[in-house]
Amino acid sequence: MKKAITLKTLKSVLRKGEDYKTEFKERADKNLDREIVAFANSSGGKIYIGITDESKIKGVSITNKLKSKIQDIANNCDPKVPISFQEIKKEKVLIIEVKESEKKPHRCTLGFFIRSGASTQKLNAAETRNFMEEEGLIDFDRVRCREFDYKKHFDKGKLFKFLDKAKLTYNKRNVISLLENLKVAKKQGSKVIFNNAGVLFFSKSLEDIYFHTKISCARLKGTEKRHVLDRKMFNKDILSNIDAALLFLQNYLRLKYDVVPGEIQRREILEIPEDALREALVNAVTHRDYLNQGIYVDVEIYDDRVEISNFGGLPKGLKREQFGKKSVPRNHLIADLMVRVGHIEKMGTGIKKMRDLVKEAGLKPIKFEFNTFTTLIFYRKPLSAEKFISEDKDFGVNFRVNFGVNFRVKGKKRDNLLKLLISIDKEEEFSVMSFAKREGITLRTTANYIKFLKDNNLIYFEGAPKTGRYKVTEKYKKLKIS
Repeated sequence: MKKAITLKTLKSVLRKGEDYKTEFKERADKNLDREIVAFANSSGGKIYIGITDESKIKGVSITNKLKSKIQDIANNCDPKVPISFQEIKKEKVLIIEVKESEKKPHRCTLGFFIRSGASTQKLNAAETRNFMEEEGLIDFDRVRCREFDYKKHFDKGKLFKFLDKAKLTYNKRNVISLLENLKVAKKQGSKVIFNNAGVLFFSKSLEDIYFHTKISCARLKGTEKRHVLDRKMFNKDILSNIDAALLFLQNYLRLKYDVVPGEIQRREILEIPEDALREALVNAVTHRDYLNQGIYVDVEIYDDRVEISNFGGLPKGLKREQFGKKSVPRNHLIADLMVRVGHIEKMGTGIKKMRDLVKEAGLKPIKFEFNTFTTLIFYRKPLSAEKFISEDKDFGVNFRVNFGVNFRVKGKKRDNLLKLLISIDKEEEFSVMSFAKREGITLRTTANYIKFLKDNNLIYFEGAPKTGRYKVTEKYKKLKIS
C-alpha cells in the first residue's frame, strides 16, 4: 500500500516547482494525454491535478467520474499507458503517477512526446527515429536494405557455404525459400527484398553497400596510439571479415611451439588463445551498434596488449553486473545466424569462455570497458629472452650454448647478454633504462653489456643520439640461425 502524501510533502513539491518528473495542471483538460505519454516515454513522473502553473493549490472535485475520464485518456494512448492515482483529500489534489514504460514509444492523437527538462516536447519524424534508435527499438539487422540488388549483389555460393557450415539440408533450386527460412529476405512480387542481416552475411562484397561494416586492423608501434606500422581494412561479408581479422592477429602475435608425444610436427600455439580472439571478434560484429554509420570495429595490436572494440556500450536493459551472465543481443537476427554456424555456442557463454581460455594460458584477466564503445583488452606477456631462444622458429636449437662458447661468457652474464640482444632485436621501442629496471640490474652494468655487444659487432647504434636506437648486426642475424 502506498504511503499517503501529506500537506508537508506537497508544499515541498510546490517549492521545487515543475521539473523533469513533475507537472502541474489546474484541471484534467484535453492536453493531458501529451503529459501522460511524455512521462511514459521518458523516466516516468507525477502529474498534480489541481495545481496552477504558478505552483498554487486550487483544487479540483475528485470523483470517480474524473478518475474514469483520466483512465480513458491513458487507455486511448497507443499503446495504452498504465497509470495509478493518489489523493490529497483536504487540499483536493489528485496525483496521476506514470511509470517509465517498457513498451516505448507511446503516442497520443497529437503525436510522440517526451519530457525535456520541466516541459513536454513533441518529436518530429527525425527526432522520433533517433529516439527509437537510442532506446534500442529499431533492429538494424531486420530493416530492409533498399540499396541491395538481389541479382547484382547476392552471392549464392556464400549462402550454400553457410548452410553447409550450419549442417542444414537444402535444395539448391529453392534459393528464395532458403533465404526466407533464414529470415534474411522475402519475395515481394517479382522482387527479392533483403534485410540488413542478409546483406551482412551474403553480399558479394559489403563495400558495394556499406562502408561502416568494416573491421579495421592495425599494428601500432610501442604501447601508445601514435605510430601505425601496418593497417588493413576488411569488408567482404561478416564471416569473411572475422576470418581476415583473425589472420591479421595471427601474423603479428607471437607463436610458441609445443612438442606433443607421438606427433611428428610441433604444435603452434598463439600467445593469446586463438579461440578467445575469435570469440571477441564475433562478439564485436554481432553486438555493435550498426545504426551509427561512421565507426568501424577496431582491432589494435600494441606491444603489451590487443584491443578489440565496437561502437555501442551495454545494450539497453543489461546492467554492468549482469555482463557475461545474461544475454541481451543488440542484433537478434545476426546473433541467431551466428549460433547456426557455431560462432556462438550458446547465448551468454562467450564471455566466460574467453575468460577461462585466457586464465588457462597464464595471462592477465581480460579488461572490459563500457562507454559509448565496448572494448575488450587482452594483455600480452612481456618479451622474454628465454622464451625467444626456446620458442622462436628463427633460432637454432643450440643458440644459447653456442653463444656462451663463442663469446666466452656463462651463467648470469650470458643470460643477461642474451636478453639484452633479443630485446634490441624484438622490441619496437627498446629502452636501456626500461631494460635495466625490468631485469633488476644497474644502468652501469647494462652499459657494460652494451659495450660488450658493440665490441663484438653484434649491435650498433643508428641515428641521432636523442632519437636514434640500437639495432642488431648482420653477424648476429647469421649467428642466431646457425
